Amino acid sequence: DAEGVAGVLNIVTFEGTQSKCWTITPRTSVRRDMNDAGFFGTMQYGKFTLWANYGFGLSKRMQPVRQTSEVEYLNSDVYRKLTTRAEAAPDLFYNFGSLEASYEVSDHDLLSLSAGIFGHSYDFDCIGIVMTGIDGAPVYTYKTQTAQHNSYMGYNAGIDYQHTFAKPEQTLTFSYRFDGAPQKSWQKNEYFDIEGSVLPTSLTDIYSDPDNHSCEHTAPADFTTPFARHHQLSVGGKYIVRTNESDSRQWEKPSESVGQD
Repeated sequence: DAEGVAGVLNIVTFEGTQSKCWTITPRTSVRRDMNDAGFFGTMQYGKFTLWANYGFGLSKRMQPVRQTSEVEYLNSDVYRKLTTRAEAAPDLFYNFGSLEASYEVSDHDLLSLSAGIFGHSYDFDCIGIVMTGIDGAPVYTYKTQTAQHNSYMGYNAGIDYQHTFAKPEQTLTFSYRFDGAPQKSWQKNEYFDIEGSVLPTSLTDIYSDPDNHSCEHTAPADFTTPFARHHQLSVGGKYIVRTNESDSRQWEKPSESVGQD
């Protein structure tokens, strides 16, 4: 099958009959740090069939995640131990959905549509640093707050036309599919509560704001026919156009002045 062809919802109809049915199934889940909900539904009306699915969720920690690590410097005449205390409370939101539909134009022609989305975003921050000397007293201390936000939303849409000839298993398919994937994020890293006169390096506040986007257009065509007794021939072509764009910006400035002990 040609790439990009959506899943075909096959419909079997009989002369003099008319099918009508639909169903919707909701779902939900509530937990300590994660809540999500969504629904699934199908519908059939004669030669038209529709299938849909959507869901979303939110993850938010009730308590921040705390972690402490220590590194000892046994061969240093100045530094003895570096202590890092991190604290973060990440938030995550996501959603997804898909839609497929098909319509039997005639006994030999089927039209199908499809679409989908998937996206997420999250945030988190904060960390602290303490360096002690060989006498156990702090050589320098500072805190750094790293606030980050990242969002992504992928989406796609497609249409397929399939013609079945009088000869069994002989088909002709034309398709088109579009995929987009914009991604936007920003990150801010700031130092504060700086104390000590002997820092291993200069501290610089940084703010970055990258913005990326990609899209793809795909248009395949495929012809399949049987020949001889146990053989099948498929001939097709595909046209693809891809575009990637990126706009990244970054600002830097010296951190606040270092205080004296």
